[in-house]
Amino acid sequence: MTLLSPESRRLLDSMLDGVYIVDLQRRILFWSKGAEALTGYSPAEVAGKGCGEGILNHIDANGNLLCEGDCPLTEAMKSGQPVRKRIYPLHKAGHRFAARVHAVPVRDASGRTVGAMEVFRDVSDEERFYAR
Repeated sequence: MTLLSPESRRLLDSMLDGVYIVDLQRRILFWSKGAEALTGYSPAEVAGKGCGEGILNHIDANGNLLCEGDCPLTEAMKSGQPVRKRIYPLHKAGHRFAARVHAVPVRDASGRTVGAMEVFRDVSDEERFYAR
């Protein structure tokens, strides 16, 4: 699959939110500069790896590991619909942070789902504010 044009790559890299794209096996094909800033992982560290291979290890508010079940990317690929969730990824430095994610299926020119894209934003400050 031709993933991104240079213009698209520059556009996604200019976002403050994290953006990453995976194939049907959830191998990371694109990792934005925003994703690096939010997680501590560089594109070189994650390229070609499965997103559940000890990279982000998303959990939900109850501590359930989403990579083994309720993964937003998998849900988007299976349903063909956008998925929104609040999750808690694991930063490279070992701490978790609250994130709002939007996962959408990625389709080829014929409309067939060939992967998924997740956009995520750190909402830890918002979560702390509402917890007061």
